[in-house]
Amino acid sequence: SQCIACTVPCSTCVESPTNCLSCINGYNLQGWKCVTNISVMFNIKLNTNYGTITSTIISNILAELAQILKLNSTEKITISKAYSSSTVLGGSIDQSNQSQASASVNTLNSLSAGASIGGVPIISSTFSSGQTQQPN
Repeated sequence: SQCIACTVPCSTCVESPTNCLSCINGYNLQGWKCVTNISVMFNIKLNTNYGTITSTIISNILAELAQILKLNSTEKITISKAYSSSTVLGGSIDQSNQSQASASVNTLNSLSAGASIGGVPIISSTFSSGQTQQPN
């Protein structure tokens, strides 16, 4: 096996420079990705059946969230859960600092009941900011 240099913020990685096993200080491991400790957490309940949510719709939702927040890419957005019983998508958006996180929450609050994202109507949504803790 060949030694590879990890891409920051990975501290250690496996198979590729971006498949993180651990993170540098100030970041938490989420799946194979290191995310900042400051995030906007979200839950968006969609007015559709879970079975109709395709990878294209997920991509469109990620792209629209990035556009709303004026992000250059969707890299900082993670969908970490999808509940089939009520078609709720939950996740987080990495932020540089707490004031950016608060501003993002204010901007995202426009995605309320009656709005749509990725072409799918929203029933309800919650957005909150805070510092995430590294799981033990």
